[in-house]
Formats: sequence, structure tokens, C-alpha cells
Amino acid sequence: MRAKEIKAIIQEQTEAFFKQEGFKYVKKSIGYVKKTKDYYINYGFVHYEYHPLYEYSITLFVQLTEVEKIYLKIRDGVTLGNTFVFKLSYFLGIEYWINNNPIWSIRTEEDIPAFSQALIDSYTKYVKDFIPFITQPQNMLNFLLEQIATGGIYANNENVFIRVLILMKLLNYPIEEIQKRLAEFKSKLAGYREDLKQVYYKQMDNVVAGNW
Repeated sequence: MRAKEIKAIIQEQTEAFFKQEGFKYVKKSIGYVKKTKDYYINYGFVHYEYHPLYEYSITLFVQLTEVEKIYLKIRDGVTLGNTFVFKLSYFLGIEYWINNNPIWSIRTEEDIPAFSQALIDSYTKYVKDFIPFITQPQNMLNFLLEQIATGGIYANNENVFIRVLILMKLLNYPIEEIQKRLAEFKSKLAGYREDLKQVYYKQMDNVVAGNW
């Protein structure tokens, strides 16, 4: 089997369910998409190919539209990014979840229904109620700050820092608090290569000053 065939069968086995949940299947995405004026959700699957074996995993991409539009301007980007990417392992409470997402091995058509069912079950059990929670800017900010506090490399980088500052600005945090975070984040980037460091420092300064 090829990845294209597997994807078509997963769609066939899950589309009716997700349509009822307000999602649309988008072939160019990782699966299912739900869009409002405030957020863009992409829920589905990513895979690694070791033909004839494929390894599939479940992932939730969350984009807070206002945050990403500002970040796009700040970094002079081309496309909107994701505010955060949640792997199924996060919801399962797996230690070191960022690197330990459960995997479904698919070699033949008989292997696909188990993954399709897991996609539906994971949504029902974890993702459905999580979406209205995490798409609230304050909740996203709290989450990102919690992740930074873990010291994990995945959360301690310019992408997360700048999004935190944007959220604090949008939520009208006192400027003293924002500047305190700015100083903290700059110190965390102090070891970066000088040219990159100056780019990120300027981007963070622009966020705090509202220059977008």
C-alpha cells in the first residue's frame, strides 16, 4: 500500500463522524479542519514511511488567528503558523510527551480500522472539549507559560516566547509584567548566535511596543 491509499481509506472510515462534529476533510492538510473567525483547528494524522510499513500518529494543530496574524507581521513571514501543536501523548499524560507520541503501524488494509477508530476515540475523549478551552487566549497563555517553566527545549525558544508576549499584549497585561517577561526571554536567548539573537530581540521589542 501507498500513503495516498491509506489516507483515502482513513478518510472513508472517519469522514462521516467528523462531518457531524463540524470538521471538513482537507486533502492537503493532515486530515480534518475546523475554522472560525478566532481560530483554525487541524486534527488528524502524520506519518513516517518505511515502505511497505507506515507509522501513523495523532496530532492536533491549534492556530489562534489574531496571534498568528501579528506574529506573521512581526517576523515578516509568508504563511500563518500554529500557536501550538499538541500530540496525542500530551492528552495521555505520557512522560516526555513531546517525543513519545503513540504510533500505529500500518502495512496492510486490515491495519487501518484500528487507527481510524483511535482517531475518533481520541477526539471524543480528549480533543472535543479541549478545543473550546485552549482556543481561549488566556488559557493558551497559561499553557505556554507552564510549558516554558518545564525547561523543555521545545517550549524555550523564540517562537514560543514571542507568542507569549503577543498574548500578553492582546490580553492587556500591565506593561511591567510584559517587560519582566521580555527580560526573562532575552536572557534565555543570550546564548544564540549574535545575528539571530539581534533579530529575535528586535521582534520581541516590536511586540512589546505594539509595532505591528
